[in-house]
Amino acid sequence: MALYKHLESVHADALIRKGSIRIGTLYEYRDQEKHGEGVLDEEEGVVRTHAKRSGYFDETNVDAFMSNFVSVGDGGSVYIGNADLTLSESCSSSWIYCVSESEDKSVSTGLSSNYDACVELVDPDRFSREIKKFLSRKFGCVRIEKSDWLKCQYVGRDLEENHRLRDVPFLLKEAIFSHQKEVRVLFLPKREIEIKPLIVSIPNLKKYVRRIF
Repeated sequence: MALYKHLESVHADALIRKGSIRIGTLYEYRDQEKHGEGVLDEEEGVVRTHAKRSGYFDETNVDAFMSNFVSVGDGGSVYIGNADLTLSESCSSSWIYCVSESEDKSVSTGLSSNYDACVELVDPDRFSREIKKFLSRKFGCVRIEKSDWLKCQYVGRDLEENHRLRDVPFLLKEAIFSHQKEVRVLFLPKREIEIKPLIVSIPNLKKYVRRIF
Protein backbone atom coordinates (compact mmCIF):
# COMPACT_ATOMS: atom_id res chain seq x y z
CA MET A 1 0.00 0.00 0.00
CA ALA A 2 1.44 3.35 -1.08
CA LEU A 3 0.59 6.53 0.80
CA TYR A 4 1.33 10.14 -0.06
CA LYS A 5 2.48 13.19 1.88
CA HIS A 6 1.41 16.54 0.43
CA LEU A 7 3.60 19.42 1.57
CA GLU A 8 5.71 22.39 0.49
CA SER A 9 8.68 21.73 -1.80
CA VAL A 10 11.20 22.88 0.81
CA HIS A 11 9.85 20.31 3.26
CA ALA A 12 9.64 17.60 0.62
CA ASP A 13 13.32 18.17 -0.17
CA ALA A 14 14.22 17.99 3.53
CA LEU A 15 12.35 14.68 3.88
CA ILE A 16 14.03 13.18 0.80
CA ARG A 17 17.55 14.38 1.67
CA LYS A 18 17.63 14.21 5.49
CA GLY A 19 14.55 12.34 6.66
CA SER A 20 13.25 15.57 8.19
CA ILE A 21 9.58 15.60 9.19
CA ARG A 22 7.15 17.44 11.41
CA ILE A 23 5.32 15.20 13.88
CA GLY A 24 2.15 16.99 14.86
CA THR A 25 -0.29 16.43 17.70
CA LEU A 26 -3.98 15.57 17.57
CA TYR A 27 -5.11 18.61 19.53
CA GLU A 28 -3.14 21.20 17.57
CA TYR A 29 -5.50 20.87 14.61
CA ARG A 30 -8.14 22.58 16.75
CA ASP A 31 -6.11 25.79 16.81
CA GLN A 32 -7.58 28.37 14.43
CA GLU A 33 -4.57 30.66 14.77
CA LYS A 34 -2.18 27.98 13.48
CA HIS A 35 -4.20 26.28 10.75
CA GLY A 36 -6.13 27.36 7.71
CA GLU A 37 -9.43 26.05 6.43
CA GLY A 38 -8.05 22.88 4.82
CA VAL A 39 -6.34 21.68 8.01
CA LEU A 40 -8.28 23.33 10.85
CA ASP A 41 -10.68 20.99 12.65
CA GLU A 42 -11.88 22.53 15.89
CA GLU A 43 -13.46 19.25 17.06
CA GLU A 44 -10.53 16.96 16.35
CA GLY A 45 -10.73 13.89 18.60
CA VAL A 46 -14.33 14.54 19.72
CA VAL A 47 -17.33 12.21 19.49
CA ARG A 48 -20.91 12.97 20.52
CA THR A 49 -23.04 9.94 21.32
CA HIS A 50 -26.82 10.22 21.07
CA ALA A 51 -29.25 7.85 22.78
CA LYS A 52 -32.86 7.74 23.97
CA ARG A 53 -34.01 6.53 27.38
CA SER A 54 -37.43 6.17 28.94
CA GLY A 55 -38.74 4.40 32.03
CA TYR A 56 -37.82 3.69 35.62
CA PHE A 57 -34.18 3.10 36.48
CA ASP A 58 -32.56 1.76 39.64
CA GLU A 59 -29.17 0.31 40.52
CA THR A 60 -29.95 -2.86 38.55
CA ASN A 61 -30.55 -1.26 35.14
CA VAL A 62 -28.48 1.93 35.01
CA ASP A 63 -26.01 0.99 32.26
CA ALA A 64 -22.60 2.52 31.58
CA PHE A 65 -23.98 5.18 29.24
CA MET A 66 -26.77 6.17 31.66
CA SER A 67 -24.33 6.45 34.54
CA ASN A 68 -22.96 9.59 32.91
CA PHE A 69 -26.29 11.31 33.56
CA VAL A 70 -27.87 9.73 36.67
CA SER A 71 -26.67 8.16 39.88
CA VAL A 72 -29.03 5.84 41.74
CA GLY A 73 -28.19 4.65 45.23
CA ASP A 74 -29.18 1.37 46.86
CA GLY A 75 -32.94 1.09 46.97
CA GLY A 76 -33.45 4.27 44.96
CA SER A 77 -35.00 4.77 41.54
CA VAL A 78 -35.55 7.52 39.00
CA TYR A 79 -38.02 7.95 36.17
CA ILE A 80 -36.88 9.31 32.81
CA GLY A 81 -39.52 10.11 30.22
CA ASN A 82 -38.52 9.91 26.55
CA ALA A 83 -35.20 11.67 27.09
CA ASP A 84 -32.80 12.48 24.26
CA LEU A 85 -29.33 12.15 25.79
CA THR A 86 -26.07 13.40 24.30
CA LEU A 87 -22.66 12.53 25.70
CA SER A 88 -19.67 14.49 24.38
CA GLU A 89 -16.27 12.82 24.82
CA SER A 90 -12.75 13.72 23.76
CA CYS A 91 -9.87 11.30 23.38
CA SER A 92 -6.41 11.99 24.75
CA SER A 93 -3.96 13.89 22.60
CA SER A 94 -1.15 12.03 20.88
CA TRP A 95 1.53 12.58 18.29
CA ILE A 96 0.17 12.14 14.80
CA TYR A 97 1.48 11.89 11.27
CA CYS A 98 -1.04 12.42 8.49
CA VAL A 99 -0.85 11.42 4.84
CA SER A 100 -3.29 10.66 2.03
CA GLU A 101 -4.33 7.66 -0.04
CA SER A 102 -4.28 9.92 -3.08
CA GLU A 103 -1.43 11.56 -4.95
CA ASP A 104 -3.84 13.84 -6.80
CA LYS A 105 -2.92 17.53 -6.71
CA SER A 106 -6.44 18.41 -5.59
CA VAL A 107 -5.52 17.05 -2.15
CA SER A 108 -2.66 19.56 -1.93
CA THR A 109 -4.76 22.53 -2.90
CA GLY A 110 -7.44 21.47 -0.45
CA LEU A 111 -4.92 21.50 2.38
CA SER A 112 -2.95 24.65 1.63
CA SER A 113 -2.17 26.91 -1.32
CA ASN A 114 1.52 26.50 -0.36
CA TYR A 115 1.53 22.72 -0.78
CA ASP A 116 3.17 22.26 -4.18
CA ALA A 117 4.89 18.90 -3.69
CA CYS A 118 4.05 15.27 -3.02
CA VAL A 119 6.21 12.49 -1.59
CA GLU A 120 5.26 8.82 -1.80
CA LEU A 121 5.75 6.57 1.22
CA VAL A 122 6.79 3.40 -0.60
CA ASP A 123 6.88 1.36 2.63
CA PRO A 124 4.48 3.09 5.04
CA ASP A 125 4.77 0.53 7.85
CA ARG A 126 8.56 0.77 8.07
CA PHE A 127 8.26 4.54 7.82
CA SER A 128 5.90 4.72 10.81
CA ARG A 129 7.98 2.27 12.84
CA GLU A 130 11.07 4.44 12.37
CA ILE A 131 9.10 7.34 13.86
CA LYS A 132 7.97 5.10 16.72
CA LYS A 133 11.57 4.05 17.43
CA PHE A 134 12.69 7.68 17.47
CA LEU A 135 9.93 8.74 19.87
CA SER A 136 10.57 5.75 22.12
CA ARG A 137 14.28 6.57 22.36
CA LYS A 138 13.53 10.19 23.16
CA PHE A 139 10.53 9.86 25.48
CA GLY A 140 10.45 6.26 26.66
CA CYS A 141 8.24 3.55 25.29
CA VAL A 142 5.65 4.72 22.74
CA ARG A 143 2.89 2.58 21.26
CA ILE A 144 1.06 2.92 17.97
CA GLU A 145 -2.72 3.30 18.24
CA LYS A 146 -4.64 0.26 16.87
CA SER A 147 -2.34 -0.40 13.88
CA ASP A 148 0.28 1.41 11.84
CA TRP A 149 -2.07 3.32 9.52
CA LEU A 150 -5.74 4.10 10.01
CA LYS A 151 -8.13 5.63 7.49
CA CYS A 152 -10.19 8.61 8.57
CA GLN A 153 -13.93 8.03 8.56
CA TYR A 154 -15.96 10.88 7.10
CA VAL A 155 -19.19 10.28 9.01
CA GLY A 156 -19.20 13.33 11.27
CA ARG A 157 -18.97 13.28 15.05
CA ASP A 158 -22.60 12.71 16.00
CA LEU A 159 -23.13 8.98 16.35
CA GLU A 160 -25.77 6.69 17.77
CA GLU A 161 -25.04 4.72 20.91
CA ASN A 162 -24.16 1.45 19.18
CA HIS A 163 -22.24 2.88 16.25
CA ARG A 164 -19.12 0.86 15.42
CA LEU A 165 -16.90 3.98 15.26
CA ARG A 166 -17.66 5.30 18.74
CA ASP A 167 -14.38 4.00 20.12
CA VAL A 168 -12.17 5.69 17.50
CA PRO A 169 -12.95 9.43 17.82
CA PHE A 170 -9.45 10.20 16.54
CA LEU A 171 -10.56 8.95 13.10
CA LEU A 172 -13.80 10.89 12.81
CA LYS A 173 -13.96 13.76 10.32
CA GLU A 174 -16.75 15.77 8.76
CA ALA A 175 -17.82 14.91 5.21
CA ILE A 176 -16.46 18.22 3.87
CA PHE A 177 -12.93 16.85 4.37
CA SER A 178 -13.54 13.58 2.50
CA HIS A 179 -11.62 14.64 -0.64
CA GLN A 180 -8.44 14.56 1.44
CA LYS A 181 -8.64 10.74 1.82
CA GLU A 182 -6.62 11.06 4.98
CA VAL A 183 -4.73 8.19 6.58
CA ARG A 184 -3.00 8.70 9.90
CA VAL A 185 -0.80 7.00 12.42
CA LEU A 186 -1.00 7.92 16.12
CA PHE A 187 1.79 7.53 18.66
CA LEU A 188 0.93 7.39 22.36
CA PRO A 189 3.48 7.59 25.19
CA LYS A 190 3.11 5.01 27.93
CA ARG A 191 3.68 7.61 30.64
CA GLU A 192 2.32 11.06 31.39
CA ILE A 193 4.26 13.69 29.45
CA GLU A 194 3.43 16.92 27.67
CA ILE A 195 2.86 16.22 23.99
CA LYS A 196 4.06 18.97 21.66
CA PRO A 197 4.69 19.15 17.89
CA LEU A 198 8.20 18.12 16.89
CA ILE A 199 10.42 18.90 13.91
CA VAL A 200 13.03 16.15 13.71
CA SER A 201 15.40 14.38 11.35
CA ILE A 202 15.23 10.58 11.20
CA PRO A 203 17.75 9.57 8.51
CA ASN A 204 16.31 6.08 7.98
CA LEU A 205 13.08 7.62 6.67
CA LYS A 206 14.91 8.41 3.43
CA LYS A 207 14.84 4.70 2.55
CA TYR A 208 11.06 4.64 2.36
CA VAL A 209 10.15 7.73 0.34
CA ARG A 210 10.38 9.11 -3.18
CA ARG A 211 9.36 12.43 -4.72
CA ILE A 212 6.26 12.35 -6.97
CA PHE A 213 6.07 16.02 -7.91
